[in-house]
Amino acid sequence: MRWEPGRAWSYMEKFGTIVGCNFVPSYCYNYIQLWYDFREPIIARELDWAKECGVNSLRMFLPLFSFQRGGGWESVKKNVDRFYEMAADRGFSIMQTFQPNYFRHEKGEEEGTCHVEFHPGCHRNHWQHANSDFSPLSTHPEMMQDLFGMMQDFMTEHKEDARIIAWDLWNETWAEDAALLEQEFAYARTLGCSQPLTSCWQGFDLSDIITFHNYTQPGKEPPYALMGSLDFLSELERALSYGRPVLCTECLARTFGNTFESILPYFSENSIGFYFWGLCAGSAQYHYPWDWPEGAPEPRNWFHCILYPDGEPYRPQEILLLKNFRCRKWDN
Repeated sequence: MRWEPGRAWSYMEKFGTIVGCNFVPSYCYNYIQLWYDFREPIIARELDWAKECGVNSLRMFLPLFSFQRGGGWESVKKNVDRFYEMAADRGFSIMQTFQPNYFRHEKGEEEGTCHVEFHPGCHRNHWQHANSDFSPLSTHPEMMQDLFGMMQDFMTEHKEDARIIAWDLWNETWAEDAALLEQEFAYARTLGCSQPLTSCWQGFDLSDIITFHNYTQPGKEPPYALMGSLDFLSELERALSYGRPVLCTECLARTFGNTFESILPYFSENSIGFYFWGLCAGSAQYHYPWDWPEGAPEPRNWFHCILYPDGEPYRPQEILLLKNFRCRKWDN
């Protein structure tokens, strides 16, 4: 059963102000590679940098194909557990996010390693594991049984894990995913997790705490067509209308005007914690805008990320904003 708002508020009060990051180590080509190429010294160093910047929570991703045959599930879980330990040692909470749209859906090779098709200057370098790729799960609803299996295994193991602040059940559900998302929420409820459940876009009416993504400048129309996302002020109005704790789980797009200077005053006034995208600029090239021309020089105005690969701040004044950020309601 969906949590009552009072329970959600009482739960989130324990965490206070959330200053979070969608964490991808600088050597990784995207957020999935981490679990297959676990370089602990680099991860430890960058987690230390995150803590120094005022970050206190991390949003992490697990793809469905990791659970499927040939996905190296036990090795992935081992690396996830070690990451949780390293994060907890530094005082971070974890928002664990599932990626159901990355799954194995064709017959063929079952084993293999990841490979990267690298394109210099491109934000979205493609990353694959053997015989798996990004596809809408709505086109293969039979894969829901695999998703349930992954949830049962992983969420049951961590359902009382105090290191996990919430379960983000499906990253960016589209309209065609709505029916499957309802099934996922219903199944997750049967597992009896102590943490709240959430999902943005199609999950607003199902979630215990409300989460949303937004990369627009307050007061401006969105410069992109991102399904499910509204302009910034409309997004806040929609999220707050549910009377529940709210977290923005993706933000920071400087070239769109979505800067810390422009959005944090709204988050503070409305007691909205947040997770910006990207810590260190690196192999994933998240500091390049989405549509940056391949091979073009690095932009002077970064899109995502707050640190150079050596840990130096891209804009020192932004680090001060993160360190000093407080939600009005928590004021801690």
